[in-house]
Amino acid sequence: MNVSKLPRGSLQPFYHCLVHMEDRPGGQMTFVAEENIEVVEDDSVYPIAHPLVEPLLVRCDELHGYLALPRLEDTLKRQIAGESFQLR
Repeated sequence: MNVSKLPRGSLQPFYHCLVHMEDRPGGQMTFVAEENIEVVEDDSVYPIAHPLVEPLLVRCDELHGYLALPRLEDTLKRQIAGESFQLR
């Protein structure tokens, strides 16, 4: 990933991201540095095609995005408490 070569290096947030199936088939999830995330102003990537969308997120058309379901919120709380990111 070459985090040390990024302008902000490891001193920035990193996010688990679901990769759209049209971009990379196979239902991939990746870890992305904040500086590599782009805001898309149109609906060209909504809705996201990924097998984990339905079990983790609820579609919110008003926001042109998603909200976390309780399963994901619980996982994130455990991660903040020091556990590894593991869906249960």
